[in-house]
Amino acid sequence: MLDSIKGALTDEEFVKCYTLLAKTYWKKGKDYTTGKEAQMATFELGRAVLDAAQEKLSGKKIERDSYAAECRVFQFLYWMALLHGEYGSAKGIMESLSLVGPIKNLCNAVIKLNPNYEDGGAYLVLGRMYYKLPGLFGGSNDESIKDLLLCRAEMEKKSPEDRSHTVYKFLAETYMSDKEYAKAKEALEIGLKTPKNKDNPKEDDAGYKEMEDLLVKAKSKL
Repeated sequence: MLDSIKGALTDEEFVKCYTLLAKTYWKKGKDYTTGKEAQMATFELGRAVLDAAQEKLSGKKIERDSYAAECRVFQFLYWMALLHGEYGSAKGIMESLSLVGPIKNLCNAVIKLNPNYEDGGAYLVLGRMYYKLPGLFGGSNDESIKDLLLCRAEMEKKSPEDRSHTVYKFLAETYMSDKEYAKAKEALEIGLKTPKNKDNPKEDDAGYKEMEDLLVKAKSKL
């Protein structure tokens, strides 16, 4: 299938096609698949899609650990990082520490090539990873906040009606962990003003409910 599709499309069209396919596997695994094993299998399909697509573009097999060094298609780098992250989350943080290095490399390569892709999404992935990792294995709230603020800066280049709540929610969670309740409150109040997904607002309901609950908690601590 890959050969026939590649032959019918320009390189740009090919990249768009497989970026969308990888994003679909990410979305399916994250929001529409239940059970750890099923989720991991779905994310693995997305990673395999990007492996095959990159090999077809470059003409050679790319090992995942050296993906960032070899691949210059920033869309592939970004979605591979995201699929690595979701795969690791499904598997368990302590069971997937080997993915931390590749995720960092992939995100840093995206930032070098196109830092505003997906509204600074590579910064978002790094910020969330530093928050979730235990300190002994490289976790750091300071690093999390640094990257999330860079993501926020990219997000806020957009008009308010086109912004996403996610970076504000993640920032607030890291601030709460640091007992920075006033900063958490400010981030949450902005996040709650961002519009829900106009194509499927119910998809965002859980995230907004979490922000509302966190805002109540932040206010109670002030």
